[in-house]
Amino acid sequence: MEDCKISSVHMHPNLNLQKHNEESNPAIPYRELIGALLFLARVSRPDIMYAVNKIAQFNSAYNEEHFYHTKQILRYL
Repeated sequence: MEDCKISSVHMHPNLNLQKHNEESNPAIPYRELIGALLFLARVSRPDIMYAVNKIAQFNSAYNEEHFYHTKQILRYL
């Protein structure tokens, strides 16, 4: 993500994600990233709290789309 473009919003409006029914890919560091973002939102960035909580709902059933929207929050930061 060193060469990514910045984002002016932390989450797309009207984002509607669904649970992924298949087994989640363990190669995606989704849970670690969610944990780091939850800590960051609680300690110093309350503006991202809603977006992080919305993404964290899929902690047990995620896929590439969920990971993309999590990286959207990083681009905002």
